[in-house]
Amino acid sequence: MFPVTIVLLLWTSISYGAIRWYDIDPSVVSCSYAKVVIEGEYWRLVFGWLSHVDSLHFAVNVICMWSNRNLETYYGSIEFLTRTLGLYIASNLVHFVIVHRLSSANSELISNSFKKAEWLGFSAINIGWSVIQVDHPQWKVDPIVYLLDFIPLPAYAAPCILFTMIQVVVWNS
Repeated sequence: MFPVTIVLLLWTSISYGAIRWYDIDPSVVSCSYAKVVIEGEYWRLVFGWLSHVDSLHFAVNVICMWSNRNLETYYGSIEFLTRTLGLYIASNLVHFVIVHRLSSANSELISNSFKKAEWLGFSAINIGWSVIQVDHPQWKVDPIVYLLDFIPLPAYAAPCILFTMIQVVVWNS
């Protein structure tokens, strides 16, 4: 059983459904450096990962969340939840540092575009878990992972392919 994965999937699905049902612009809940750091809207750190650009982005994230369920079995539910939250915090911090460094090193126009750029947090968690899976003991013996549970890939390529899929989905939205 995968209780944390199921709760995350339900929470994400219900939130996505509500955002779509009430026709809420995803930018209302998404995170950005300007909204969180400059304007102090810290609540976005809690709810920002529930925002998805469109149905395809949502579907890719949900499928990736489900594909990572085996790690909940390996680590146990509490450890999996702790690590998931850790990945979320780490990805936000890395994003803040990168935006801060890029915005301080470039022109005012570029600086403002970096600060206002929105990001959608759970994609980073999925990529983080995919990277962790590459070093998972199971793949030391069987170096094949199954993207979307049925597409066999070499374990070392999965994070790059996942990252590319998510970027293509978000970029084309």
